[in-house]
Amino acid sequence: MSRCYWLPVIVVVGLVLGNQTPCAQGIPGPAPSPEKQTSQGAGQSKQEPFRLPVIIFETPEQAMADQRRQAESDKHDAADLDAQKRAAQAAEEQVFPSWLGTILGALGTALLIWTLFETRKSTRTARDAANSAEKTLHSTRAWLMHESVDAGRNKNGGLLMPDGSITPVKDGLIFFLKWRNWGATPAIEMMQFFDCRLIDADAPIPLFVPDWPKNSTNIPPGSPFGFHPITLNDADSADVRAGRKVPIVYGAVRYKDIFESHFRISETCLQAVHRGGTMEVGGVVKEAIEFRHVGQQNIVS
Repeated sequence: MSRCYWLPVIVVVGLVLGNQTPCAQGIPGPAPSPEKQTSQGAGQSKQEPFRLPVIIFETPEQAMADQRRQAESDKHDAADLDAQKRAAQAAEEQVFPSWLGTILGALGTALLIWTLFETRKSTRTARDAANSAEKTLHSTRAWLMHESVDAGRNKNGGLLMPDGSITPVKDGLIFFLKWRNWGATPAIEMMQFFDCRLIDADAPIPLFVPDWPKNSTNIPPGSPFGFHPITLNDADSADVRAGRKVPIVYGAVRYKDIFESHFRISETCLQAVHRGGTMEVGGVVKEAIEFRHVGQQNIVS
């Protein structure tokens, strides 16, 4: 080969070797200055190395796995869509029952309110009927009540003692208690009790326990009746007139009416206060004695 042919080959080889940088040979070189980086930025795209495209091929196993995942995902999406459709359909199907339940609930509430009003009306009617029956019963049954009490003198008489003897009385006090059946029907099996106790002026009011007799009687409507009078001896009568003692007069009756089978009890308790001397009542001269209700035993039943 002549010398004229080798010269071009040497020039090409020298250009190739001169353009190779140390980084291309695996040896790090000095970093270029900022000015050089700026000047090289415009022509950098021309000096980038040649890049080859990379293609990734799947194996048959990977392709089948992807297909299974895709199928499962599609199946899951289809199931979700079907569930949503069923929920929407169920919601649509519940619209009518919901409205029906609301209407029935409103009707039930209205019926309950009506029932309450009717119950209240029935209760009022029953109460009025019971009150009317009670008023009728009260107006027609027997009513034994205390009517009056009186005091008199027992001159030159006698006082029957518990042992059967007679104690002479020259000027003793006598107490009478009068009752009446104020009802419209008879009082049956009536029993009566009468007592009188002398207490000091500042003593508490005693409580009486009736000792009911064994015999009884019937009291017609409107009829008065009374007890056997109680007579004080001369000494007790003198203490009452002087204010040293205070008589407490007690009376009680026990009876039944024709409507009920249980016993009723009416009682009265009175304090006799002697005012001294005598007084004229209805043309009759009597002891100046005032009676007033005292204690707890003043009831009518």
